[in-house]
Amino acid sequence: MNKITDKTITLIPSGNDFIRCEIDVPFVPTPLNIVDEMLAMAHVGKNDTVYDLGCGDGRIAITAAKKCGARAVGIDLDPRRIKESRDNAKKAGLNENISFLNQSFFKSDIKNATVVTLYLLSNVNIKLRAKLLDELQPGTRIVSHDFHMEKWRAEKRIEKGNHTLFFWTIPANISGIWHGKIPKTYGGFNFSMGIKQHFQETIAEFISPEKTPVKRCKIKGNTVEIRMKLLIDKQSRPVRFTGKINDDIINGTMTAIGKPEEKWRCVREAFTVKPLY
Repeated sequence: MNKITDKTITLIPSGNDFIRCEIDVPFVPTPLNIVDEMLAMAHVGKNDTVYDLGCGDGRIAITAAKKCGARAVGIDLDPRRIKESRDNAKKAGLNENISFLNQSFFKSDIKNATVVTLYLLSNVNIKLRAKLLDELQPGTRIVSHDFHMEKWRAEKRIEKGNHTLFFWTIPANISGIWHGKIPKTYGGFNFSMGIKQHFQETIAEFISPEKTPVKRCKIKGNTVEIRMKLLIDKQSRPVRFTGKINDDIINGTMTAIGKPEEKWRCVREAFTVKPLY
């Protein structure tokens, strides 16, 4: 990609006249081998719905539908790109499981996506960041070609020649104050836990019955893993909690060496939730 500008002013033919269209990103197609790498990085399969934001000539959406069997949606503000995408999909023999929308992806409904692909610009990614986090379901995978999202650190980064691919998973929002009960075999006490979260990064600690730091609190989509030490049978023992986050409730299991697996559950004070960004 050569010179980068925030917006490209494009005059699009309309009948006997032209309309002025402000395009956030100039059209530069992703090489086909990089398209394959992006879809492989996101582990796209037949059960996925891939949204390509700024779809250009449709090659990512078409490849996702044809090679991976996914449902695919391409979105682009430039009607010429949408026509080209539809023509290319027809040439590829795709009549179902693919569609192209001529609209701004900032205003599009993307909540049904399980995978989102991007080849935009870093400043556009950053503007888009809040929409992705607010509208997509936890566990949705995102792959960006060449451009990062600044403070939202990528989980994976792959270099392919002159190209860089970035990968993220939408995290559940686990911030706030949680209350639960430890089973009798693990000490049998009520607890409160505070969690601070910035994107997928978390800091957690038990705040009652006494302050106890959490060694590890890792979120992946709507699942959480917590590792810490608890006083069990008058000994400090490592304990591993795993659970599924469902809005203000976590249900899961806890394990420790020499102890049976037990169920655990905690509930969040809803008003304590903070934004992820």
